[in-house]
Amino acid sequence: MSYFFISHDIETVYYLADALAVMYFGSVVEYIEDIPLFEQLQHPYTKKPFSSVLTCDSRKSKGFGVDFEEPKGNQNTARGCAFAPRCRDAWELCFREKPALKEAGSQHHIACHQLYQTFPLYQAGGQR
Repeated sequence: MSYFFISHDIETVYYLADALAVMYFGSVVEYIEDIPLFEQLQHPYTKKPFSSVLTCDSRKSKGFGVDFEEPKGNQNTARGCAFAPRCRDAWELCFREKPALKEAGSQHHIACHQLYQTFPLYQAGGQR
């Protein structure tokens, strides 16, 4: 049996699903299968909602609210990354070229020009 959940509550979906695809403006920005810890979520859009999760234990609470940047630069992101106008770390390339969903690790894919350079595969000199 398969289910398809649409939610902004990443933590709930994570516990209900075997895989998690995070979308922003109709594009998958991060895809994860069997990730044991939320700390391995890396895309800037994925990290913001997760970083605002509240818990009953005040020592573990991660704050409240999502403080996205006000849109900047060219609002026409048809060619570039949909998240670029709100990303604090967007490069010029982010506005010009849409990032492909690339392998960041075992069963983990991310679409982010900035994060590609941190992937072990790319640090080792390979490309996919």
